[in-house]
Amino acid sequence: MWWKIVAGVGTIIALITGLLAIDGRYARCIDLERAVKDHDRIEKKTVEILDDFRKELNRNFQIQRLEALNDTFYKQKALVKLYPGDVDLKDDLTKIEQERSKIKELIK
Repeated sequence: MWWKIVAGVGTIIALITGLLAIDGRYARCIDLERAVKDHDRIEKKTVEILDDFRKELNRNFQIQRLEALNDTFYKQKALVKLYPGDVDLKDDLTKIEQERSKIKELIK
């Protein structure tokens, strides 16, 4: 008779241990919340990095555009000195100066 009691207690302990082992495999709510928060934080950081990269890329493009305009400006200025009476050259020089000033403002 006592062996039935020992077998019953052993069976109950085995069932409880089995349930705890199975339950331990699954993520708890706290773990899931922490994972979601980490994911959101990483996503925000990635978006910030990509936005900074986009801004820096655009700034580099504007700098290259300004350098090209500077070259054009000095060539145009030399042409104006060669042909001081040409109104079209002077108008083009004025347009180039305006565009240079716009790009300088964008870069700042």
